[in-house]
Amino acid sequence: MYDYTNLSANEFEILCSDILSRELGIDLRHFSPGRDGGVDLTESPTEKKVVVQVKHYSKSTFSSLKTSLEKELEKLKEMKPRPNEYYVCVSKDLTVDNIKEIRQIFNDYMDSDKYIFTKNELDEFLSKESNQDILRKNFKLWLVADKVLTQVINRDVFIDGEVLLDNLEKDFKYFVQTKLFNSCIEILEKSRKILISGDPGVGKSVTSKMLTFYFVKQGYQIRYTTNGEISDLKRSLQDNRELKEVILLDDCFGQYYLKLKQWQDSELISLMNYINLCENKILILNSRVTVLNEAQVVSRKLREYLEDDKVKIKTINMNAITPTEKAKIFYNHLLKNEIPNDYYASVRKNKNYITIVKHPNYNPRIIEYVTHQRRYSKVEAEKYYNFIIETLKNPQEVWEEEFSQGLGVGDRVWMHTLFSLTDTLVSIDLLEECFINRLQMEGNIDNTTNKFEECKKRLTSSLVKVVDDGKGMVTGVLNPSINDYMKHSILSNQLEVNNIIKASVYIEQIEKVLGNAFEKEVNLMLERGTILEKKSINDKIPVYIIFALINNRIRNLDYRKYISEGLLKINNLQDFFGTKLSKAGIISKLLKDTEIFDFYNIKELLEDYSFRRNFITNLNLKNVTAILEILDSKEYTEEPIFEDLIDSYRSMIENHVYDLDLLDYIEAEDCKDVAIAYYNGTNEEYEEALEVLKNQITELLIEEIMSLIFGPNNDEIKEYTFEFIIDRLNDEMEDVVKWYIEPEPDDDYPDPREDNFEDDYTLDTLDIILDRDI
Repeated sequence: MYDYTNLSANEFEILCSDILSRELGIDLRHFSPGRDGGVDLTESPTEKKVVVQVKHYSKSTFSSLKTSLEKELEKLKEMKPRPNEYYVCVSKDLTVDNIKEIRQIFNDYMDSDKYIFTKNELDEFLSKESNQDILRKNFKLWLVADKVLTQVINRDVFIDGEVLLDNLEKDFKYFVQTKLFNSCIEILEKSRKILISGDPGVGKSVTSKMLTFYFVKQGYQIRYTTNGEISDLKRSLQDNRELKEVILLDDCFGQYYLKLKQWQDSELISLMNYINLCENKILILNSRVTVLNEAQVVSRKLREYLEDDKVKIKTINMNAITPTEKAKIFYNHLLKNEIPNDYYASVRKNKNYITIVKHPNYNPRIIEYVTHQRRYSKVEAEKYYNFIIETLKNPQEVWEEEFSQGLGVGDRVWMHTLFSLTDTLVSIDLLEECFINRLQMEGNIDNTTNKFEECKKRLTSSLVKVVDDGKGMVTGVLNPSINDYMKHSILSNQLEVNNIIKASVYIEQIEKVLGNAFEKEVNLMLERGTILEKKSINDKIPVYIIFALINNRIRNLDYRKYISEGLLKINNLQDFFGTKLSKAGIISKLLKDTEIFDFYNIKELLEDYSFRRNFITNLNLKNVTAILEILDSKEYTEEPIFEDLIDSYRSMIENHVYDLDLLDYIEAEDCKDVAIAYYNGTNEEYEEALEVLKNQITELLIEEIMSLIFGPNNDEIKEYTFEFIIDRLNDEMEDVVKWYIEPEPDDDYPDPREDNFEDDYTLDTLDIILDRDI
């Protein structure tokens, strides 16, 4: 029933300790190998009345298990005093004959086979309702129990992004379930939102991934984005609020804050507000500490939201992992990468692993680096420990040697081209196109072989990963620290920046390497018309063009055909070189600027239905109202084409009114009387208070919206339009108000940063984990 192969030897010992402690009614401790004298678990290191030998031999033959147990018998014979009870706990399924043979080995110490716990007995124990707390502690065990991972891989559980599955089974098998992970679960089960912060490489992404699959176990579907676009994520959410969905936004502010667009904080807050309203939605965010801090400095709205005591969103610092947990992470990496015993010997010698685990620069990403075969194989086995310590002392040099000495010119061009295109993942075909263009410019590389495939093969698994995202093959760096290194090395090298710009196929490549200087370059390209020579991954060029037409008053009839597309693609609010620009603002300027309006003959363009449609889509109620005021003031509003445009805008207004979020018009203070009646009054008093509040909100809607749009004399339109608003108020008001007046919990989960996460570890604790064979 349960798959114990995902547990390390130490994790299996801990599981057996929990199980037998409860089964026998005593508190068992476990000990490090080499000093146990045949004892893995016992209630007292001095008396040893009860002794348990644990054998994690799930993948081995019974013959190997038997041989190992026969060796334990020799240790048992030397044990003074003789234990009263001796148990054997194994992770294998055993036949009746197998059990008899083990019983025969320990015939002098066992009077029945009840002292032998096999996989079958362990499964039976963990299946009991009364023991679910022990099962829950072993996340890796219970998640697989119902074949959840198999369901995910077979797409029985919907995932928006195949990248989430990349290396899932390995991540899962070697994941360490920390106290912080358990704390995250508690917070999410209560508040349904969490933001996990921490330094690069401390495990934010893998923790977020495992939290996501924890909720898959609870029947949730996954919504996930790999490109950081919150709007894409929001569009993937189902309208059904009853549908259980867990939303994962990895690196929610980007790898550097400059990736957070001006409108993205509003979209993120909107997403979190949506989660507030939907009891069946879970939101998991993560961000680097530095990026999160900068985001809050730059965005007052985001800072106020996160600091509001009423907001059930918690920031957990992933740096608070304990020495014991660090030891487990280190050991799992050693197992995962199959470190040879002669290398591991230098780590075990004189208990060197204690220095590693307690090093101030300890970081799972550095541990991942030093346990990779490509790196450790470059040093002699007896110097492996020194290599690890030197890397911990100088973590900024983790990738420097790899790039400067380990890569050829073609490999570096491949990596630099990848950096110029993305911080996350990019189509392998698109990368190849840009790589080939760069090689043609270089001119000094042998092109008689397929250089792209050769470089990809060399770099895969050491610096980059290639996965199928469901739409095609995509590639990106193995972890963000590689991008950190390239950002510094490339941007500090003006010659390489110039080469990337010169060889660029896509405008995003220029934007990536120029940063703040990109505005000047784009303006020059717009004035010269050379911007049309570039492609755009995100179809930005039409938006740049319409921005230039309006703000720089550039006149170039070659740009006329891009105006409609630019209007369609611009979001409600865009950030152009630090300037906030709305679609409504562009349209307003376009209508008011007579010279530009006439030069590009906008009036003629408006006669095309598709242009008019692009003119009005993606505008909110306030935007539409502002544009209507401009149109009403124009001298040509009586012409049929403008009458049609105005009618389209008015239809949009009615649609906006119909889709209004009532929460925007209700304050907690407004619900005070309703709350009093709800808790202390009669049902009639509650209904009366609710009706009063409905009337207040209806009047507010009429005053603030309808009078603004239709004017004070359109009472007939107002009455017609508000019929469906009143119906909605009748249907939804009670639920909306209850959302405001439900009492707050008496207490909240404390910030884990304020807890003492340093467990009472001793040298024995670390020895148990690390002083054992791989």
